[in-house]
Amino acid sequence: MSRKRGFDPADVKVPAGKAVTLVMTRKTDQTCAKEVLFPSLNQRYPLPLNQPARITLPASQAGTLNYQCGMHMLGGRIIIQ
Repeated sequence: MSRKRGFDPADVKVPAGKAVTLVMTRKTDQTCAKEVLFPSLNQRYPLPLNQPARITLPASQAGTLNYQCGMHMLGGRIIIQ
């Protein structure tokens, strides 16, 4: 998901009430997106270069879950609906 301009797509829609697994693959070493943080979940996951990282998120009610890189410069949203 991360590219030179940041996470792509930056917004992802998922169903409410179901656990979901995101697969993020860092495609460049030209950004600070070497890990992804989910501040409200107090979770962080490494994003190794060119290797899919599976991130399982718990079932949630409708709302928005923000995520960002380790340096808080790039980010996006998980839109739960």
